[in-house]
Amino acid sequence: MKHGLLTFVLCLLCALPAQAVKFSHTEETYSLAKSRFLVPTLLYKNEITYCIATPAQTPTSPTADQLDILVQAALREWTHGIAVRIRAAGREEEMADILKILDKPLRLIRLSSCNLTSHPQFLAVHPSYNPAGLSSDLTVILSSDYCAKVLGSVNSFFAFEYKNAAPFMCLTQNYANPLRAPAPQDYFPAASDPQKRELLKQTDQIFAQAAAGTYDTDVQDQLWQINRMFAWDGPTYFSVLVHEMGHAFGLGDEYLKDRPQEYASPAPGQGIMLRLYNPISCDEIDGMITLLDRFSGVQRTFASFCSNKTVIQNGKALPVSETIQQQVKKQLLHPAAR
Repeated sequence: MKHGLLTFVLCLLCALPAQAVKFSHTEETYSLAKSRFLVPTLLYKNEITYCIATPAQTPTSPTADQLDILVQAALREWTHGIAVRIRAAGREEEMADILKILDKPLRLIRLSSCNLTSHPQFLAVHPSYNPAGLSSDLTVILSSDYCAKVLGSVNSFFAFEYKNAAPFMCLTQNYANPLRAPAPQDYFPAASDPQKRELLKQTDQIFAQAAAGTYDTDVQDQLWQINRMFAWDGPTYFSVLVHEMGHAFGLGDEYLKDRPQEYASPAPGQGIMLRLYNPISCDEIDGMITLLDRFSGVQRTFASFCSNKTVIQNGKALPVSETIQQQVKKQLLHPAAR
C-alpha cells in the first residue's frame, strides 16, 4: 500500500475472495507515529478517548448515545473479549503478560464534540454542522454522504492518515441497529426458538453490560448471538464497528490477497477481519498478540490459537511442515512434556 495524502484501511461490503490470510497487520504500523494506533495507546495509557459525530441523523440510524454504547462494547471486545477467549483456550499462564495488558481497567472516555476542522470537504457535505470540537484518539462519523465524498464510493472505512485529520472511522447508514426496539411485527428468522426470542428482549441490558460491566464468556456469547439475529440480511453497526476497530488497533483485512509475508501468514481466516458477520476468533487473538509484541519489542514464539494451524514466531508464521508444526505446538502448549 503506497503512502500519500489519503491512506485507508477499507471495509469493503462486497463478495469476498475465497483465499484469505489468517491475520495481517497494516503495513504502515512502523511508518506512522505510534500515537496513531490504539495498540500503543492500550500499552502506555490508561484511557482511550473517542468522539461521535452524527451530522446525518435519520429516523432509522442509531442515535449518538446508541453509537456510544456500541463503540464501548466494540472496544471492550478487542480487550476484555480477547482475554476471555485466551482463558477459554486454557492458555492463561502462557499469555500472562498479554492478559495483564488486556485486563487493565482502561477508561473509555467519550468527548462532548469532535474536532473536524482538519477534514477537507466536511463542510461541503454538511455546511450547517459545526466542525469545531475536541481532539480524541478516535473519531467516529456517521454519514453516508461524507464517506462517499472522501472515498468515492458508499462504504464504511477506517482512515488513519487523511490530510491532517486524526484517525477516524466513517460509517454509512445502511446497517441493522441492534439497539433499536424491535416492533412486534419485525421478522427475525435467526430467532427460531423461544430462548432466542427471550434473548432479544435483553438486548439493551446485554450491550450495556458489555460496554461497562463484567465481561465474561456468557456476555460475549450473548452479544454475538444477538448480533447474528439482527444481521440476518446484512451487517449490524456493532459488527462493522468491531471490524473497523480492528483496523484502529492495526490489523488488516484478512480477505485481501497477496499480503506480504512480513505482515500476514497465508492461511484462511475465520473472524471479524474476514467477514462482517463473524465474531472475533482465533485469528484475531493471533493478530492482537503479535501487534502487542511488535509495539512493545517482545520476541515470542507461540502456537496459533487456531487448531491445526501454524506456529508463530515474532509475528510470522514458521514455514515448516505440518508434522513439525504439530510437534512444536505440543511442546509450546505442554512444556513439561519436553
